[in-house]
Amino acid sequence: PIEGTYAPVELWEHVAYFGVIPLVLAILGVAIGWHRAYVPFLAVGLALSVYLTVDSSFTRILFDYLPGYRLFRGPNRFLFLTAIFGITLAGVGIEFCIRFLSTSKRVGIFAPILPLILISAMTGEGLYYVHRYLHMLPQVTAVPQTRYQEYISSDRSVFRIAPLSRATINYGWAAPMGLELVTGFDAYNLNHYQHYFDLLQYGEVQPPRARVWTDLNTVERWDLLDALNVKYLVTPEPISPPPAQYEMVVRFEDE
Repeated sequence: PIEGTYAPVELWEHVAYFGVIPLVLAILGVAIGWHRAYVPFLAVGLALSVYLTVDSSFTRILFDYLPGYRLFRGPNRFLFLTAIFGITLAGVGIEFCIRFLSTSKRVGIFAPILPLILISAMTGEGLYYVHRYLHMLPQVTAVPQTRYQEYISSDRSVFRIAPLSRATINYGWAAPMGLELVTGFDAYNLNHYQHYFDLLQYGEVQPPRARVWTDLNTVERWDLLDALNVKYLVTPEPISPPPAQYEMVVRFEDE
């Protein structure tokens, strides 16, 4: 990514990498601990989680016929499970190494410190790839200094902000700007809040669907917006007709 040679996709969603050392330990854990009841489950889970990320006839059948499967966003996120399965199997491998060293009179002294040695090596490997793939930038280069942020931050009372449309205030800017939005990223398991936003925007709960972002594009129930303690409504252009609960306090023509 630093050199601009990586594919134009989200790196964290497309790479199931948890380290060379854990990978070796995971292979060792499968080979040595296969007789344990949970090891085959972990190994099959690892293989299946990788396969489910591939665009295949099997995954298309699941998408079309398995109830609820089409609600998943980004099948490649099964790679998150791949890392969990792999790390767990690496734990089995570490356990075997400790037991093996403990039974040896010559190298048994290393058994208690083996986890420390391995964790230190894994940390070093991770730091290498952090510096190889990522470059930290000063916050000012990623978050702009805006007049609306200065204006809202000068208000020391307790309140929230409702931006109309996703592009009005970038959700990723809210925290470093010190702004508390009622919109943003919301996972599907918080569907009670999604239902609340349905009532807020449309006056009724919409049919179930996969949702990732909680955007506010229109308002049907202003009382529900009041219940969220919204003091400022930030819009890309004036609302016509303006809601009775709000008044125009400031405009930023150049933002």
